[in-house]
Amino acid sequence: GDHATADVLLDADGNVLSIVCYPDKGYALVPLEGKGNPELGDNVVAVIDGRDDGVDVDGDLLIDGNNAIVYGDGPDTSIIGGNLEVTKKDVIIHGVRVKGDAILRKNNVSLIDCAIEGRLLVIGNDINIALCEIWGDVVIDGNGTAFVSNLVAGDQQVSGANLRCNDNHRFTDIDGNGAIEASDVLGPVNCT
Repeated sequence: GDHATADVLLDADGNVLSIVCYPDKGYALVPLEGKGNPELGDNVVAVIDGRDDGVDVDGDLLIDGNNAIVYGDGPDTSIIGGNLEVTKKDVIIHGVRVKGDAILRKNNVSLIDCAIEGRLLVIGNDINIALCEIWGDVVIDGNGTAFVSNLVAGDQQVSGANLRCNDNHRFTDIDGNGAIEASDVLGPVNCT
C-alpha cells in the first residue's frame, strides 16, 4: 500500500536478494507483554514493548497463523523467554531476542534484527535472515534462504540449497560477557 514499509536485502553488488513487505492495514493488533505461551493466528501484528524490564514473553512463542507479524523494539529489550517456532507461512519477526531456539518450519518467513541465543533451524523455503546474532548452530534445510549481515558464533560454515549470502561474519565472545564487541568479530562466514 501507499503507506506500507519494507526491508530490502541486498547482495555485495547492490542487487536485490529479497524484499520483506510490512502490510499497513487489515491486521489485528495484539500486545504480547506479560502473556505466557501465546499462540498467534492469521493476520495479526503482535507488538513486544521496548521497556528494558526483562523477559516479555514467558516461555515459548508459537506462531500458528499465516500472515502474522511479531514486532519488537530490538533484541536488547524485546525478549522471548523460550523457543520461537513458526508453523505457518508469510510470517515476519522483527526486533526480538530469542532465549532458546528459533525454528522456522514454513515458507516465506523473515527474521530481521534479532538475537538467537540457541540454534537457528530453517526448514521452510524462501526464508530471510538478516541483521541477527546467532549464538548456536545454524541449520538450513530449506531452499532459497537469503542470509544477510548476520553474526554467527564460532567457525561454523553456513550451507543450504540455493543459499544467498552477503556480509555475514563469525564471532567469539572472547571475554564471556554475553555481548559482541568489535574485537569479537573474527572474519567472514563461509557460505556454501
